[in-house]
Amino acid sequence: MKKVNPEHEVQDEETRLRREKEEEHVLKGYIRYAKERYSICKECESFSNVVKVCGECYCFMPAKVLIRSVSCPVGKWDAIYEQENNLLPP
Repeated sequence: MKKVNPEHEVQDEETRLRREKEEEHVLKGYIRYAKERYSICKECESFSNVVKVCGECYCFMPAKVLIRSVSCPVGKWDAIYEQENNLLPP
């Protein structure tokens, strides 16, 4: 039977908690950017408020604004690129 070292369990728990906190930070950043993007879309003359579709790319914008690697077809917002440590800028 394998012995479990309590110190390893504490370190594993600390690592897990740190990762969860980092993931939460990243998720909040994505949501913030998605909301900013969507608010820009809603003000655009190409946006159809009835079906929530862009008249330029014909994408369903509530979904498209969540995809980091895409940009607005008329240049109103850019793709979001992650920094070196995989966290979005503050």
